[in-house]
Amino acid sequence: MAGTEPRKRQSAPATADASADGAARRLERPPSERYAAGQAEPAPGTGGSSTASPSALSGPLVRALLVGALGTLALFVVGALLASTAGLLFTSGAVGGAAGLVLARAAVPLGEARPVSRRTVARLSVAVAIAAVAIAAISTWAFARAEGGNLGLVDYLLEAFGLFVPGEVVIAAAAAVWGANAGPVQS
Repeated sequence: MAGTEPRKRQSAPATADASADGAARRLERPPSERYAAGQAEPAPGTGGSSTASPSALSGPLVRALLVGALGTLALFVVGALLASTAGLLFTSGAVGGAAGLVLARAAVPLGEARPVSRRTVARLSVAVAIAAVAIAAISTWAFARAEGGNLGLVDYLLEAFGLFVPGEVVIAAAAAVWGANAGPVQS
């Protein structure tokens, strides 16, 4: 507003926590230390900690890759050997959901393993599901080429399956995200 003078900053009132020389009381430990409670401090000069727990990602990731490989095989059988589009969307959704459910164990590990964030688990499960669909589509095209086809990859997939392949990708990714957030599968 016009005509008003800027105010001077008022100093904070003296508290019982301030010492005689005006210095404020310091905490023994920083408040943010409570968030690092699960992380072990490395010993000086060692460069790392020998007591850190291993990541929970390795086992579930191997199982999810196995699910993806079996899903690739199933999609290849339905698309190439049976030459059918009827089960492609269902199979891709089942592959994505199964990969997400299996990989979700990394977010909620059993024992002392270090958990992985749900976001990372969801991204990895989407990658596994999309890779399964892509490898199955390329394998189907290669099978058609071996039988005497002469179309390129994109031309063949559009001619033979139309919008089913992009639909497979979308459904597999959505099912993978669902599985990663709904899991884990209990064994």
